[in-house]
Amino acid sequence: MFEQEIARGMELLDTERPGWREHIDLGKLDMNSCSLCVLGQEFARETGQYSNGYTVGRDRLGLDMKATVRYGFTAYQWVDDLWNYDEYDQLTHEWVEALSQ
Repeated sequence: MFEQEIARGMELLDTERPGWREHIDLGKLDMNSCSLCVLGQEFARETGQYSNGYTVGRDRLGLDMKATVRYGFTAYQWVDDLWNYDEYDQLTHEWVEALSQ
């Protein structure tokens, strides 16, 4: 479902943040969390008092919200004005699979 987006995201991080995979704890990975998602974990050491790794990563990589979807960092699916958590569960599962290979 998210294979192409995740491949783009991995390629971006490989280019911009060599070694990023070493910072990802797959046991804690949760793409619905600004602290435990891929960007959240990779940029955790660079957060300030009022930010999280996801926000810092998005800013450092120059990504707007649509770009975070294109790179598989956000599912951003809404159903009847409610957050679609199933999409995030699937996104997390696919990131874990991709990083386990």
